[in-house]
Amino acid sequence: MPPIPGIVGLLVMIFCPKMEFRVDKHVSRYTGVISGLGTDPNTGEPIYPDHDVEIVFDTKFDNDDLNGVK
Repeated sequence: MPPIPGIVGLLVMIFCPKMEFRVDKHVSRYTGVISGLGTDPNTGEPIYPDHDVEIVFDTKFDNDDLNGVK
């Protein structure tokens, strides 16, 4: 990947089927995202936990940025 700040997190968010955001302890900013194939609706367990990936953001993303990903 090219050394562009935020590109890895942005690409993961655009192309992943399901994601869960991580925030700091003050719930004031996003620190990363866990992406994967989602959970089994009956058990709530990850479908393929070996395929889930956690990305730590290397730049600041705010709500306006994340709304553009939808």
